[in-house]
Amino acid sequence: MKDKITLAFGIFFIILGIVMLLPQLFDIQINIVKWWPIILTLVGVLFLFTYYYIESRPIGLLFTGSLLIFLSIIFFYSTFEGWHLWKHIGPLPLFALALAFYITYLLDKNHYQGLFVTAVVLGGISLLSLFIQSMVFNETLYFGIALIISGVLLPFYALIESRKKKEEKPEKKEPAKTDKGKKKEKGKK
Repeated sequence: MKDKITLAFGIFFIILGIVMLLPQLFDIQINIVKWWPIILTLVGVLFLFTYYYIESRPIGLLFTGSLLIFLSIIFFYSTFEGWHLWKHIGPLPLFALALAFYITYLLDKNHYQGLFVTAVVLGGISLLSLFIQSMVFNETLYFGIALIISGVLLPFYALIESRKKKEEKPEKKEPAKTDKGKKKEKGKK
């Protein structure tokens, strides 16, 4: 298993090195300033890949991978649309952190309740901040997007909770046979 992980990291570093050397060796223009968030995305995917291929499934890999992917989306948006928008989207990294806790809660087999509580608290704070900012700047776009994402993720919580309840139900056992039942069986033979 460690060989696969080492191989994955090796391939990642080779690809990253090639991408950085291409502009130096050939007349290829890669604007790394605009595309740097892809490095975060690739590292996040690598963490998730590693999480799924290790038998013990360390929860830190799942959390870190999902957080890096969510943050890279925000940074991609900021890189292409302009960093001046941070006055409007400032709470989104906190929302990304809440999403990472939530995804970790959903996908981890142990379903630690603390992860869910942390996701709800951080998500609530970020949504409240986005709401206040949307009222101050009179723009509801980002708040609306955050609400839609929250609404899409809530059914997954209900699904996980229903599965947990099914797992917790004890199996029905056959009633124990009484002496009369045993005597009847002997009489039938």
